[in-house]
Amino acid sequence: MNEKLSGEYLADFNEVTKYLKKYAAKGEKLNEVLDDLSELYSDLEAEGAPLSSVHEGSAEDYAKELLENLPRKKVFFTTKRLILFFVSAAIVAGICFYNSSPLKRMNSGINYVANHLDDFSFDDTSTTAYIIGIWDGGISFESEENIELKDHSLFREGEIFFEGTAYSFYKDANQGSIIVPSVHAPVFWSNPKNFIEKISDYDETSFRTIGNMDTGCGIYMSHPDRFGTEILYRGKPVYYKINPDGSVDFKFVFEKTESPYNEKSISELAEEGTELTLVLDCLHIKWEYNK
Repeated sequence: MNEKLSGEYLADFNEVTKYLKKYAAKGEKLNEVLDDLSELYSDLEAEGAPLSSVHEGSAEDYAKELLENLPRKKVFFTTKRLILFFVSAAIVAGICFYNSSPLKRMNSGINYVANHLDDFSFDDTSTTAYIIGIWDGGISFESEENIELKDHSLFREGEIFFEGTAYSFYKDANQGSIIVPSVHAPVFWSNPKNFIEKISDYDETSFRTIGNMDTGCGIYMSHPDRFGTEILYRGKPVYYKINPDGSVDFKFVFEKTESPYNEKSISELAEEGTELTLVLDCLHIKWEYNK
């Protein structure tokens, strides 16, 4: 502090020197600059010269200019900085550990599998079918833990659809499985990786119904003239989404076949007491972590 200064000269001088002492390294160069500043501000006040004759802008801007020609202080870790550094490092290490941990594999299910396909083997893939009864005004669907019905439009005009969510489940942290509705399920039986890749980056055209081929997903009625069933609608997926929790959202739409028995709506057939079923052919994928 320069005791010879007063007023705006003293305030400006103190702000400049405070900044320099905070960021410039102690030593002869800093002392020389401080002495020069003391003499400069004393002359300004004695002459009544304005501060603008020394610098434009703020005192801090002026101090920053002076600092460019001075050696800076070395930055040492303070206790606060050390604590912040170690907390940050611990968080990063924790995230890295969790992302490769058994807990992460269990909490992420097929989502983890889809992002680490080469770390898993699929030796026991099979197909299964969910049979959903369609009655007058409702459906019967005994949903197990692995598939949940979310919405459907079987009795309304317009698009006929069925949508739900399939959930991953586990034998242990290294072994899990999921049952996902799929057209042409036997095609993927020997190559479940291909199926996972397709639903990870879903493209409807890769799952479309081929002609009148029975895809395994459809709406059937008991045949009125002979033993067996008649397919009225063929199903195809139009939506798949793998969620972070390992579940898979899906939506299937159903398009009429050329059957002579589907001139009536599903609602009308159900009212007449026709035995109707919606079949979802599914791929049962089982994985094992082998890295």
